[in-house]
Amino acid sequence: MRDCRFTRFARLTRTQNAAVDLDGVGAEVSGNLFTDAIGYAVYLRGNDHVFRRNEVARLIYGLSDTGAIYAGRDFTARGSVIEDNYIHDIRPAPGMEVKGVYLDDMASGFTIRRNLFVGVQRPVFIGGGNDNSVTRNVFVSSSPAILLDSRGLTWMKPSLTEADSEFRAAFAAVPLDSEPWRMRYPRLAEALSDEPGVARNNQILDNLVIDGETLELYEKADPGRQILLFNTRLEGPAPEPGDLGALARFAADRGAPLGLDPATLRRDGLPESPFTPAPR
Repeated sequence: MRDCRFTRFARLTRTQNAAVDLDGVGAEVSGNLFTDAIGYAVYLRGNDHVFRRNEVARLIYGLSDTGAIYAGRDFTARGSVIEDNYIHDIRPAPGMEVKGVYLDDMASGFTIRRNLFVGVQRPVFIGGGNDNSVTRNVFVSSSPAILLDSRGLTWMKPSLTEADSEFRAAFAAVPLDSEPWRMRYPRLAEALSDEPGVARNNQILDNLVIDGETLELYEKADPGRQILLFNTRLEGPAPEPGDLGALARFAADRGAPLGLDPATLRRDGLPESPFTPAPR
């Protein structure tokens, strides 16, 4: 799916409703604009999808505990890539909380790279998963940039240990010992027998954070079980939201170039105006 505009969707069903649902294997969503709706841009199920070069803005206002880009509750749904997107102005209604990229309930094996987050409440949230890669992203006025918990050691532990749980049933339904599963994900077959509740081997590398904090860990998440290297933090105040040229100059003047081309990030036709929820 390429070069489409999605706006003011999720008007009848206002929760758990995405502009695009991806399932199966190897789908691509690129070059699209997702804006001004209460739903989220994409729900990623299945494996090896690509969400690339999209602009995602002013979504999920009025919801809580959700993300503009969402995946979760399937330990086997690995291999998808979220890259080169411009994600901005993802903010909650009063008393609520939202995320930019939400890897919910043990979502694992995702790659999140070279994205620009501007004005996002919780840009990247890893909810207990492992083997996720968060690299070369830029976070502006979006703090903390990355949140990580180890919920498999706390409230989600029964889902991993009880034989009849929904989570284990979904895991058992996949032929993990057969090809191409074993070749593509060689460690997955043992994932529920090898410290399944521990969030580990999440790679947080070479990210740039402007006007915010880099990482927050809670619910028994252990920084020693992750790979945390070469992340850079610059003090604000950041340039005005939406002025990507000024943002690039701001970073370059401080010896930390964005590594992104602002001219390629915006999609056509997005107005600069505050979010207005779609009428019921």
